[in-house]
Amino acid sequence: MINPDPVSVLEIFNSTYKLKIPNYQRNFTWSSNQAQDLVEDIKSKIYDPEEPLFLGSIILDVSGKSNNEVQIIDGQQRLTTISILLIAFRQHAKKIDIKFSQSIQEKISFKDHYSGRFSGERLVCSPSIRDVFIHMSNESWDGSFPEKIENKQVKRQVNK
Repeated sequence: MINPDPVSVLEIFNSTYKLKIPNYQRNFTWSSNQAQDLVEDIKSKIYDPEEPLFLGSIILDVSGKSNNEVQIIDGQQRLTTISILLIAFRQHAKKIDIKFSQSIQEKISFKDHYSGRFSGERLVCSPSIRDVFIHMSNESWDGSFPEKIENKQVKRQVNK
């Protein structure tokens, strides 16, 4: 029998592992309503910090840890949405405090300890939004989207 380990979202985004959504998982399909429900749950924690916040089960296949990668079996919609929220927070923080925006960036991307540069996103998300997600994950993203990324139209990805 497998015994689950309770971990916080912060622990997941502070881990040294790349979070990968396997290709067999469904595409990112959350609507703005589902994302808004998640935001409301998170906001409720602000008003009652002593109350535990349960965002649902996240099941990770850790058999690939030796490659510094874990696969998301369940919870990919939530983890993708949280990653997009982190990108939004980073964009806002850039206007206020660059050091704070860099702290947020460390949850979105891995930081090379030698060069101090960010190298690769922490979440390898669903192919349906992957190109745009990688684009947005870049610390220098200015909030705009090109028509194409690597010769692929991205309007659908942007809309998602």
